[in-house]
Amino acid sequence: MSTSLPANPSGFPDLESEVASLREEVAALKLENADLYVQLAKEGGWAAGHYYSPIPDYAEVQRQIEHKRGQIPHMPDLDLNHAGQESLLEEFASYQSELPFPEEKSEGLRYFHNNEWFTYADAIFLHCLLRKHQPRRIIEVGSGFSSAVMLDTIDRFFPARPEVTLIEPYPDRLRSLLFERDL
Repeated sequence: MSTSLPANPSGFPDLESEVASLREEVAALKLENADLYVQLAKEGGWAAGHYYSPIPDYAEVQRQIEHKRGQIPHMPDLDLNHAGQESLLEEFASYQSELPFPEEKSEGLRYFHNNEWFTYADAIFLHCLLRKHQPRRIIEVGSGFSSAVMLDTIDRFFPARPEVTLIEPYPDRLRSLLFERDL
């Protein structure tokens, strides 16, 4: 007596046909959203005009230019205080040799500049502003790597610790940067 086995004796769905079906669905979605995929590929992950994109939406910029055309008042004798700006940069440059921030995460410091959230240039200017003004109270809305810069600067360069209030609705990143004593 001969018996023939069914094509799929396990009773599970045929994986090859499932994979083929999923590939067809993905291809259809890509065709449906082709413009979006091309735009994302050109712009690095976020569409122009998106909150996280550094690239503005070109059409929106053009609309704003047309809307504002002729509405900008003439501002005679605008003083940009070039001498004051140069003096401030010279003062900031005096702090450069004492910048404590490493490239990678290291023991004893919260901030490191190899991160995607707060650039090294931003950290330098924040550090310098704090050193210059030595505020007694800091309130930061939106906290993370910038908070790490502030706390590291305070620890090393402030004679008295200011009152620091950090407001962050999604504190996981912030908590990952803080020391136990900060909590």
